[in-house]
Amino acid sequence: MVSCTKSDQEPQVSNVSFSPCQQTKAATNELQDRVDVAFTGEGVKITYNKFEVTCDFNKVDVTHSFVNGVLRITQQGTPNEAKCICYTDVSYTIKGISKNEVNVIFINGVQVYCYNGKIEVTDSIKDGTFSGIFTVTYFVEPPNSWVSSGSGRATVVLKNGRYTCTGNPNRLPAGGSGSFATNDDTIKFYDENEWTADFDWNLILNGMYFYKFDGKRLKLSKKTDYALYEYDLELEEGVEKKVGFVSFGANYHVINCQSTVTVFLDGEKIGALQKPVNAINDCREEGNLNRKISVGEHSYHVEIRGDCEPKDISGTFAVSENECIKIFIDYYQIFNYQPNIKEGIYSGTYIPIMSSIVVGREVTLELKNGRFVCKDFSEELPSANGAGTYSVKNDTIIFIDEWIRPAMPLYDAILIGKYNYVFDGKKLTLSNGRYIFDLELVDTGGCDQNVIVNATEYENAPDQVSIIGMKIEGNCLKIKFAASGCDGSTWIVKLLDGGITDAAVYPKQRTLKLSLDNKEICDAVITKEISFNIEDLQIPGANKVQLNVSGNTILYEY
Repeated sequence: MVSCTKSDQEPQVSNVSFSPCQQTKAATNELQDRVDVAFTGEGVKITYNKFEVTCDFNKVDVTHSFVNGVLRITQQGTPNEAKCICYTDVSYTIKGISKNEVNVIFINGVQVYCYNGKIEVTDSIKDGTFSGIFTVTYFVEPPNSWVSSGSGRATVVLKNGRYTCTGNPNRLPAGGSGSFATNDDTIKFYDENEWTADFDWNLILNGMYFYKFDGKRLKLSKKTDYALYEYDLELEEGVEKKVGFVSFGANYHVINCQSTVTVFLDGEKIGALQKPVNAINDCREEGNLNRKISVGEHSYHVEIRGDCEPKDISGTFAVSENECIKIFIDYYQIFNYQPNIKEGIYSGTYIPIMSSIVVGREVTLELKNGRFVCKDFSEELPSANGAGTYSVKNDTIIFIDEWIRPAMPLYDAILIGKYNYVFDGKKLTLSNGRYIFDLELVDTGGCDQNVIVNATEYENAPDQVSIIGMKIEGNCLKIKFAASGCDGSTWIVKLLDGGITDAAVYPKQRTLKLSLDNKEICDAVITKEISFNIEDLQIPGANKVQLNVSGNTILYEY
């Protein structure tokens, strides 16, 4: 850092000039893109383009302080009373300040200049891998001096407008990754990660830095009122290292105990998980621990501590170039815990245990708000058809059937009474000694049900239902309809598509049927609204399709 020796004369502001009020807004919100700092024989000349003032201003007041190499400038248009805003171009000179005295300049609290006197800019920053030392220096008051707080190894990779910075467990530095952009002697990093609030976020490589690069050595510096953050790096020669990615996540919210999940990678602690997840979708997911690692073999160790029984999990994995390795710590499996059954639609088969004649019958089971509807797709004797209420206790589920059935021998309700269940969050198995149901939770994309594309079922399904209205939200088609019945709790409603597309018209069209299986013998008119996931109705090569639903039409754009 440059020593800060005061000039013989006290710095004075002179030659303040400004343009008339302009209504054109600044082209950029970045202050460093609108301020020019130039050192002359008189002192430091500031040119500030598009400075925001009120419409009644008739001058710009400039004050400053200069202590320990830090020049703090305050500028304001006066008077400052009108409610309307305009912009002016301001310039002025602060006399009696030479370049070798100034470390940093702030205007209205924002850093616009930084100089460290070590290397000069000779080249634009190159893409590549830069390794070196990160150092943070804090200003301590008292004794009113800059005190080095710590340093650590850092590697910064710049490539195609993207960057990554390694982080250390002590957060010196914390790391960071995202996009970046350069402008003259500044580089701005846009970090794309989520961080906890228990440390100085300036330890993350994020925001605007001044840089110096001589073709080999890269220095980054950022200064605030209380700290100086510096990266002293060198460009690594040779072939760029091949890397992959690893992400650690856990569903620690599913059991009733407080726990901390700490992860070690290749013998070094990389941190604790900050947010529970049900699955790992990619190696950038927030809340998980995500790392860029070299191609090859790696080891990991996970410690679970807290109110739960302590657990230790270790393993190894191999990662190839650009591969994403997902290591999910499943609390269901680790603690042998069975989650509560989720509401939703399940599909699968049921099997009579004592029969060798009927096996693997297709069935769907909907569980919602303490009620169930079961649909047996067998053409003969669909015994699993049923509807009513259900309740869950421990590892059992009790079904109370309310279905109205024909007075036929052997047409007994199957899904009735007590069943033992096993549920892993996705797969559901029901058994009572006579029947076994093997079911899986259907992903409906946030809608109540999925559309069914089946030509045979479309042709044979009843559609005696009155549609009141339809609307599309995202990929969900919401249909409001009415029919006679008791309360509608036993209705089986489906949206069926015959798989036929009329491509001869524009936009292309599909014909659907809202099917209602209604066994309720009452004369009340019941109104319901059900949403259907219609993603399967999208036509390749088109961005819209007209849906003709039981005589009603709506346009689906995607």
